Amino acid sequence: MSRLRCLGGLLISTIGLGLNHAHAAEGERPISFIRDVAPILVQRCESCHGAKKSESSYRVDTVASLMEQADYGERQVTAGNLEESLLWRLVNSDDRGERMPLDGDPLPKTELDAIRTWIEQGAKVDVPNPALPLASQLPRAEYTAAPQAYRAAVPITALAIEPESGNVLVSGYRELSIWNTEDGTLLQRMPKITERSAELEYFATPRQLATSGGIPGVYGEVRLLDGSDFSERRLLVKTSDTVLGIAVRPDGQELAAALPDFTLRVYELDSGKERLKIEAHGDRIHSVNWSPDGTQLVSASGDHTTKVFDANTGTLVVNYAGHKSVVFDALFSPEGTHVFSAGGDGKIHYWAVANGARQALLAHADAVHGLQIVGDSLFSMSADRTARQFDWAKRTQVRSYDKHNDWVTALAVDSTRQRLVTGTFNGEVHVWNMQDGSEITRFLAAPGLSKVTVVP
Repeated sequence: MSRLRCLGGLLISTIGLGLNHAHAAEGERPISFIRDVAPILVQRCESCHGAKKSESSYRVDTVASLMEQADYGERQVTAGNLEESLLWRLVNSDDRGERMPLDGDPLPKTELDAIRTWIEQGAKVDVPNPALPLASQLPRAEYTAAPQAYRAAVPITALAIEPESGNVLVSGYRELSIWNTEDGTLLQRMPKITERSAELEYFATPRQLATSGGIPGVYGEVRLLDGSDFSERRLLVKTSDTVLGIAVRPDGQELAAALPDFTLRVYELDSGKERLKIEAHGDRIHSVNWSPDGTQLVSASGDHTTKVFDANTGTLVVNYAGHKSVVFDALFSPEGTHVFSAGGDGKIHYWAVANGARQALLAHADAVHGLQIVGDSLFSMSADRTARQFDWAKRTQVRSYDKHNDWVTALAVDSTRQRLVTGTFNGEVHVWNMQDGSEITRFLAAPGLSKVTVVP
């Protein structure tokens, strides 16, 4: 289980990456709001005019807010009348101090045509629920095919060990791939995957795979896949930016997700229904994890805090603000009484859930991107180009895995076969023997560029 962390803040300002946009200059071609206009609002406008931030009290994140009056009583949209529609005036203005997006490029003609024609045709709204966020109701992004052969390697942002085979599932560009951990052989490629995967987690019997990811600044999702043939079982979440952190409850009944609107959500896996929404962070949430008994959640955020919540009610249990920097990951100790958290300060903090008191620090030389506990060991991955293994109970280092050529951005542990698998920003996957710390093999996980080094 690994996460896209250091890349999570990347914003792609261009649009059209997988969504079907309008070309509305074709006479009286009927314009669909949800298909042609809503994607423009979500991708171009929502970051400054949404639920978390609403410049000039102007919001476009729901139909209900879009149709409300703006400041000074102006109507944002007046059906059939461009001159009385503030939305049109702002996106079409020649005044650079007024034109929206204020700090971005002007909307291209095709997008202006879509908004203009929609208003002229009566500003009809075809969304299922005007009160729900537009991002959750957008047409589903089509999955673009992965390149047959990569021209360059991409960062490894997620890894997972196949429980039965011990092979490793690796994130790629618009795909997932399976590799043999002993000799680095590419075994299988899975298409119809979102552009970048942030989290992969196997769970349940029969085996299922929970995935999160998306297109930064454009689209995000959480999906449940069959763990054998990777067919989709359920699209659980759809939103306007990459979903970074997910975690399945230990009993396999629910999934918690860290969404890009700074909220935590809990979903029932059988029904797909949202059971709980938690709003308590002031910046992007990078990870979420369950306590061993499934009664609490811990989150790590760009607002420099780690928080523990009651998983039934969403009530805040404790707030830990000891990092003074972005926090990338946090997880409970196996007995559930303490939390390990890590982030941009290069430290792993160990603190008590009961009162938030810090009791130990474990150090890296640079930012720590993620953590994982398996058995008696705590594993960490860092921008200092190492992965480290600690005895979590004693808080002492067991060994350091040092032969990486770039940031370590993903890791997975196979306790059955005593293998640690790490992935790096430059696209390499390393396989280590946890019994003695030796490197077994190393390969570039980029089909068409792949090269393998088997360590004797």
